[in-house]
Amino acid sequence: MSLKISELEADIELQLIQELIPLGLMHIREVLKVEVKHFARDRYRRNKIAGHIRWSEQLASVCIQKS
Repeated sequence: MSLKISELEADIELQLIQELIPLGLMHIREVLKVEVKHFARDRYRRNKIAGHIRWSEQLASVCIQKS
C-alpha cells in the first residue's frame, strides 16, 4: 500500500463520516417525529385522509453542516 499516513487518515475519516451520516439522519428523523407530535398535537392530525399528509412524510432533504 503506497498511501502516506496523512492520506490514510483522511481516507479513514471519510469512511467514518460516510458510515455515521445514516445514523445521524435516523436520529434527526426520530427527533422531528417527536417535535411534530409535541407541537402539532391532535389539532393538526390528518387521520390518514387521502391527499392530506404531514410534511414529515413528504420527500425532503436535510442539510448537515460541519461547524
